[in-house]
Amino acid sequence: MGIVMQAQRRAIEGLAPQKKGLPDGISDAEIYLDGGKRVYILGVSPGQGTCSDVHDMDVLVLSSAKPESGPRTVPGSSIETCQYAVLLRSPTKKEVRKAQGYLCATSLLALELLEVAEDRSDKVIFKPTRRVECYAQFA
Repeated sequence: MGIVMQAQRRAIEGLAPQKKGLPDGISDAEIYLDGGKRVYILGVSPGQGTCSDVHDMDVLVLSSAKPESGPRTVPGSSIETCQYAVLLRSPTKKEVRKAQGYLCATSLLALELLEVAEDRSDKVIFKPTRRVECYAQFA
């Protein structure tokens, strides 16, 4: 499991230099992209352990795919410690070409840095930044 987590965490940390903060109270809000598409919380990538080079930097991982088993339960306290958010998605053809080092991978995933476009008490709207890191999904 560590090799999968490490590949994803390395991609997440690759976006850290351009990170954008998160609003207070995000754990209680509905989350959308700026085009109106709903996004869902997949979890929190913790900045701890051997999978992390940047410690104490938790990151909120979102997806536009609705979880098949219903919404994930992530403690609000975990979400509130996150320093920025990323969108987990399939890479574009251009991103696949750019990630030539992963040609042998059976599956490539993309993580895109998000920034807050609008913050209301019940709704947070994120704008994709086009800052993307790809990684090979090994499992």
